[in-house]
Order: sequence, then C-alpha cells, then structure tokens
Amino acid sequence: MTRGMKRKIASLLVLTMIICGTLVNVPKEAFAADKNKKEYIKEVRVGQGLTEEEAQNTLTEKGYKIMKGDDGEPANLNDGSGSKSALSDSPSEVYVYLGYKTTTDPNDAITDLAVMNMKGGYSFSDYEKLIENNLETKIKPFIKEFIATIQEYRENYNKPEKTINHKKANMARVLLNFFIDDDTGDKPLGDLLLKKTKYELGDEAYDELSDSDKKKHADIVTIIMQGSVSSVYLIEKILVRAADCSDDTWIQRLEKIDPDEFEEEFEEEYFKDNPNDTKGKMYKAFDKKYQDTAKKILDKWDDFAEIASDYEAFSDEILNEIEDEDNSLNIDEDDPEKFIKDLDKEEKDLYDLKEKAVTVSVSDKMEEREYGDQTMREFFAQSSEAFKGNNIRKLYPIVKVLSKGQIAGLDYLSMEELMDSGFNNIAKLDTNSEAYKELEKTSIYGGVNREIYKKNTVALTNEALRKRAVQDGLTMDDALYSTFMTTAIITLAIPALTSGILLGMAKYFNSEAKDFTRMAKEYYDNAVAYSEIFPNQTYMSWSDQASEEAEKLASKAGNYKIAGIVFSVITLAIAIYDIASFFSNLTEVYKIDFTPVPKYIVSEDDITRVNSKGEKEFYRNEEAYYRVVECNRSTMKESDDSDEKAYLSKKYEEIGDYADLNGTVGKEWLALYYLKRTNSTPILADSLLVKTGDNAGELPDDYKTGIHMFGDVGAYNLQNDKLLHRSPDKVCVYFKQDEKAFAKSATDDNEAGASKTGSLVSSSTNVLYGTVGFASGAVITYVILFLARRKKEEKA
Repeated sequence: MTRGMKRKIASLLVLTMIICGTLVNVPKEAFAADKNKKEYIKEVRVGQGLTEEEAQNTLTEKGYKIMKGDDGEPANLNDGSGSKSALSDSPSEVYVYLGYKTTTDPNDAITDLAVMNMKGGYSFSDYEKLIENNLETKIKPFIKEFIATIQEYRENYNKPEKTINHKKANMARVLLNFFIDDDTGDKPLGDLLLKKTKYELGDEAYDELSDSDKKKHADIVTIIMQGSVSSVYLIEKILVRAADCSDDTWIQRLEKIDPDEFEEEFEEEYFKDNPNDTKGKMYKAFDKKYQDTAKKILDKWDDFAEIASDYEAFSDEILNEIEDEDNSLNIDEDDPEKFIKDLDKEEKDLYDLKEKAVTVSVSDKMEEREYGDQTMREFFAQSSEAFKGNNIRKLYPIVKVLSKGQIAGLDYLSMEELMDSGFNNIAKLDTNSEAYKELEKTSIYGGVNREIYKKNTVALTNEALRKRAVQDGLTMDDALYSTFMTTAIITLAIPALTSGILLGMAKYFNSEAKDFTRMAKEYYDNAVAYSEIFPNQTYMSWSDQASEEAEKLASKAGNYKIAGIVFSVITLAIAIYDIASFFSNLTEVYKIDFTPVPKYIVSEDDITRVNSKGEKEFYRNEEAYYRVVECNRSTMKESDDSDEKAYLSKKYEEIGDYADLNGTVGKEWLALYYLKRTNSTPILADSLLVKTGDNAGELPDDYKTGIHMFGDVGAYNLQNDKLLHRSPDKVCVYFKQDEKAFAKSATDDNEAGASKTGSLVSSSTNVLYGTVGFASGAVITYVILFLARRKKEEKA
C-alpha cells in the first residue's frame, strides 16, 4: 500500500472513530519521518544486450546504477554462459547486468532478492486451487452469514427518517460512501449496498443485467476477497453498528428476560416438541443454538468487565489523567473535538483513554438497569471465570436478544462497542468540521495488488514442489544421452542378435551342405570305380542321397543367409535412424521452448495456516508475494544473424520482458524476484558484493545471505552449470540487510486488529495501531464533561 493511500485510509478511520467508535488500524510507519540517511535498494532492473554497451546503457539511461565487481567495473552476471555450438541458434554471448536505484526511506526499500529457475519447483494450478478453495470454504460461507448484517442496514435505512434506526443506518451510509467501488465505476459503497448485491441476486440473474445495471450492484464476494484489509475491516464494523431492525435495543430486550427462568423456558418448549427425548439431548440442542456465539462474547469479556467492576475509580483516573495534562476541565461545549486535538498525549494512550471513558459511560447507564436480582452493570462486571464450563449458559440470554446481523458481525466489535450499541447513541455528523472536509474518498481496493487474483499470474512454491523438482531435475541433454543409450540397447540389440544367429545358422548349414556334396562325390567315384567288379549300385544310391541332402542343406543355408541379411539391414536402418534422431534431438537442446515466467511467486508457508481442525487454509498476506524483475528484452537491438534474430524474437514471445539472468541462452530461464515487506530489514545499497570463481559460494565476512534460490538462505550460483550449456565460473551476489532499521520483525505483528475474517482478509505484515477518536456518538469529550459535572455535583 502506498504512503498516500495509507494516509487516505487513516483519515477515514479517524472520522469513523469520531462517529461510531471504530477501532482504527493505521500502519504507524505511514506517518514516520524519514530520519534514516542510509541508502537502501529501492528498485532493481536487469539490463541485457549483445554488447556490453547496449546492456549497460539500457540501465544508465533510466537512472539505474550498475552493480560492480571487485575490479570496480560493471559485473556481467552471464559471462561465458552462451553456447558456441554449431547446433545453436542463440547468440554466443548475452551480457547481463543488475541495475538498482536507492532510497533513504527504509519503508520503500527492497527487503529480499531471490531467484527461481524454469524447473525449480512451483505451480500456478496449486495457487489457484488454494484461492478457489478459500473462496468456497471461507469467503462464501462468511458472506452468506454476513448478508444478514447488510440486509438489516438496508431495512433500517428504509425506515422513516425520524426513527433512530434510520439515523444509525444513514450514518453508516455516509461513512461507507467515502469508500468507492472501482468495479462499478467508482460508485459509493453505502449507496450500492442499499441495493441487492451480486451474491444476493445470484449469478444467473446478475448475468442477465446490462453492463450499466450491473454497476448498480456491489460484488460483496470480491470486495471481501480482494479489498484492502483496513477498508474491509472498517466496512464490516460500520455495517454491524447499523444492524438490528427492532424498535428497541438488545439491552432493552435483555432487561425483559428473567435469567433464572431462561433455561427452564427453553426446556419446557423443547420437550413440548420432543416429549420422548432425554435431558441430555435437550442440553445438546441448547448448547448448539447458543454456545458458539456465547464463546465469542466471552472471548472479549474481561476488557470491559475490568472497568465496569469499578467504573467510578476509573472515572476519577480519567479525570486525573486529563488534569495532569491540562490542569483544567474548561472544555468548549460548542467545539468539544478541539479539546482532544489539543490534548498532549500519545495516540495509543489517548485511544486507551477513550476506551476507558466509553466503558465508564456505559457502566454508569447500566447501573440504573436491572437484570435478574442484580444491576446489569454488576452482571457484566463479573470476571469471565464466572462463565467457564456449563456456566457459559448464563450468557445465552444475550445471544437470544442479539439480531442476526449483530451476531454475524459480532467479531468486529469490542465489548465496549457492543455494549454501547445497546443504547443506540447516534452522533451528529458535522459536515462543516475540519475532519470531514479534509476527508478524501478512497477505493475499497486502495493499495491492493489485485493482480494476485488473476489466473496464470502467481505461482506457489513449497518444499515438496522444490524437492520433486530436484528429483526430476534430469537436464535435457542428460536425458538425451540416456534415452539414446536405452534406445540403442533395446532397438539394436534384438535385431543385431537375431541377424547374427541367422547368419551363423546359414554358415552352419552351408558347411553341412559342402560336407554332403563331398560325400556324394566320394560315393559317386566309388560307384564308378567298383562298377566293373561289383555290379552292386549301393554307392550310386548313397551318392544320390548325399546329393539330395546337400541340396536341402544348401537351401536352408540360403534361407538363413537371406533372413540374416534382412535383419542386418534392419539393424543398420535402426542404427542410422537412432543416430539421426539423436543428432536431431541434440539440436533441441539448444532450441528449448521456455515456459511462462510467473509474474509473482509466493511461498505456501507465508499464505497458509493450520486451523484448529488441522486443516491448511489461506490467509491474506499481500506482502509475501515476490515480484519478478523486468529487463529490456523487447528493446534489444536485433542481431544481424537471421537465426539469432529469430531466436531472440521467440524468447520475447515466450517470457516477454521478465528478466532471465542467463540471458535466454541457457537450458532454463533463471528469473530474479524482489520483495518489499513492511517492517522487515531493507537491503543496504552499498553492501552489494559479487564473487566469482571456485570460492564464490563461500560466505564473505559479515554477510549472512545474498541472492538466493527460493527456500534457501545461502547465495545461489547464478551460473549453475545445470542451467547452462557450458560450465563458466561460478557467480554469487551477496548483500547485507539493515537489521537496525526496524525495531521489530514483520512476523511479530501477526494480524493485530483482525476481524472474523482473519484468515480471509487479514494481513500479517502491517503493524496496526489504534488511533485516537471518539466512541458511538458519546464522544470522549462529552463523556469527560459528564464525569466532570458529576464530580462537581458530588463536591457540592
């Protein structure tokens, strides 16, 4: 959120406190003076080019300083990483420099720099599932409940103008109208909520409306989901104070209940409808109806009870505090607000004073009302210990008399505000007052980065995804060689072995055929030699048989030889194909299609919490999102080489102007991200340190971290050879953070002032402070005047 937006929100919150006692949540640092003269990194940008001059000039022309190495010269973070292979279309060298701008304001400084590689372990879909699950399981159920509050506000506004109910709703409308809804053409929210919201209409009916008519209906789901934390919290509180459509107040309704008979009446009614049930079942039904809301009341009980138990002593304390500051109680009743403006107290002290004053005022009024056998003040002055265990049922009558709208918004009111609402005090809005005139209308979404709700914009990272990425991290060329060997073994071994066997069989049968041919000739020669002496033709018969066998074996040998030759040809063809495919695929090592670079990356641990049921749920923490650093890819001078020119054009189409520290000439992109987190330690500009060579990974003295990979702390080698085609020298960038710039860490603020939608709309990154104001129409000055008069009367 910008400083100007914080001031606008703060001014509206102050006025709201003046009118309806709303707790004001204002980041204190928004008003802090800039006393720190150290220089911090405010912006970062990457300059790249086919020449050193081009890469450097694109930064210096925009006012960026260039990070330098030990030699005092600009440090090329991509030195030697380009490919010189003939198979590559990429430039052999792309120069990459880191540029930065500085500030002396730690609130505007970058607090972290991290990198993510293309296959590093992140997911767009996991983030979108987390958002969608939050919408369905948290936002929409909450809206369904809170609609009762909006409807009561609407019903009260439509009552006659002279009624108290209309007046409190109109006051809420006036305050809500200082919020404008961007999605409806900047229409004021108070007026918008007097018509049905998109949620109430339903998607089908809403979609049938014209574009102009759609802008007459607020999208309350989107407002709660995406509106600024301070705005949404304040809107909720204002609406709750406008709830309850009865002519009497909940305090008046509570007076009519006999607390001793409340449980008996419930029991009688229950058994009238369920005559056969046990008393145990009756108590289950009793608790189911009232206990959850009673617990919410009990959680905020003691802060009010402490003062109510001895409100007279607190009234003296309030007067003494003021007399110590002012030494008089001469307050101008025509301008009571001036008294508070002139009161010399710290904001937190003045807010505490206001809380005490309102509680004293309410306690005084409750002293005059009866509840059972005691005054109402005595009942509410009891410690919360009195209502532990089954005694919590003593609070059920309070739940009974609250309206649905009040119950739905109960978490947004302090106990003193809840009590005060039971007296329907309505302040008069002075449109001529300085506070009113200075107030500017502000967007509901003021200071919110709504891009984090767009599809394919934010990627989620977590330890599991990163581990899986490491396990699956076989590089393309490694996979290529591995695949080639596997393919060669599978596709070549079988036909080659078969060919060998067949040719071997052919050789065997050919040898056998030759033996039988030789035998046939011997038999024939013998038959001729002995024919004159022995007329027996046995040898001639044997010769014929041997000749026939030789022919058969020769035929077999020929068949096996042909088959062997065929399989040899097949083996050769497969080998040629494999080799051709290998070299074809090898070219793809240098022609990788880059996946889109996430515009934002966020760690799952920073935006999820485990609830009481052990379930992981989303919560708003907008300062946890790392944003990608941009570069000048779109304005790089085109190469004279046509292949390089086409290559650079394609890379721009794939990842646009999102910076790649590998200059788009690696196996993967290596994107740089920055984080600005309020109340975190800013990076000192003069601490940037570049280390190269084998010792680059060794942490320098007095340094703790550097540009690191998501999930790690140590500085990452920006020339990691797994991401490149060559193995250049290691490059690590280190930086220091000013740990004295802030007194407390961002993790300590933890949703101060969070509403019921804590997991829905709260931010754990802003320290929220209560700013002084007034309460529920009984302005603090009026309360003090009342106490002072009573004190004077007692003395008289």
